[in-house]
Amino acid sequence: MKITSFVTYLLYLVVINTIIALNAQGQYTVCTSQKGIKYKVTGNVGSSFNWMVEGGQIVSESRADIITVNWGNVPGNYSITVYEETAKSCLGNNIQISIQLNESPFVNLGEVRGICEGEQIEFNPGEGYDSYLWQDGSSASTYVANENGIYWVEVTNQNGCTIRDSVLLIVSPPPLIDLGGDTMLCASDELLLDAGDIEGYFDWSNGENTRNIIAREGDGQIWVKVTDSNGCIGNDTIQILQCTNRFDLIIPNAFTPNGDGYNDLWLINGYDNYPNLSVRIYDPWGTLVFQSENGYSKPWDGKSNGKDLPVNAYYYVINPGDGSKEIVGSITLIR
Repeated sequence: MKITSFVTYLLYLVVINTIIALNAQGQYTVCTSQKGIKYKVTGNVGSSFNWMVEGGQIVSESRADIITVNWGNVPGNYSITVYEETAKSCLGNNIQISIQLNESPFVNLGEVRGICEGEQIEFNPGEGYDSYLWQDGSSASTYVANENGIYWVEVTNQNGCTIRDSVLLIVSPPPLIDLGGDTMLCASDELLLDAGDIEGYFDWSNGENTRNIIAREGDGQIWVKVTDSNGCIGNDTIQILQCTNRFDLIIPNAFTPNGDGYNDLWLINGYDNYPNLSVRIYDPWGTLVFQSENGYSKPWDGKSNGKDLPVNAYYYVINPGDGSKEIVGSITLIR
């Protein structure tokens, strides 16, 4: 078989759409794990080419005049060899170039990172690189972020090898907890406290770990802390108020319903602050002689069923109607 040298003694390396002419038998530098690096020879029309690549993998048509190589991750000295085979099966001389495969930097910021509102996170690609470039143009070795978005860094090591990595940062709001306003509870009153329909962990001041608890008189301050599935924390506090009248009621202990126009009615000052107030009055033997519901707009006049009651001590039970305790005492009727 006739052997004829038809292969041109120039190779071309295409990196990022730039063609660089390389002299045959030269030595060139790439970085580990670089992908899509293109090498080209020129020869006769109709020729095919035989390529041999050490330290990398040809990922395109292997007998074309241009190949695409994905380089491996092991640094070292390698070579690319190519020879031409014409349409008549004539072989040309080998052309070989040396490849110095330098180690690339490795950066892993993570795919998705999460923080809670009010927090911040520091992205650290590692120390010892020659340069750093972040998405906003800054060049510090670390970057502090506290807003939703995609962040990336490009680092270059002492070999001149560059790599870029990106991460999505998600900032989550804390769970919203609302136990309601401070509330007065009395006697058998109960209040259901609901920390909300939240997937997470509940921590109440009384040691409970459920979504709901029951509050009762005397519980005082109750708080809950909720940690949701994102690790964000929300909290709220409610005060169970001491069972007392919120407004002072002035209750006379005697009155004189004798028709003289003075002190003829048993007047309770401040009742208008209690629209749901009820008043019950009993004689010494426990018989109900007077009753007023939903307020006290018609004060007791010392009568029962329209008849004057005798001088005596009577007993009252006043329910403010706001959840506070009933008020019990005595009233003397004087004529």
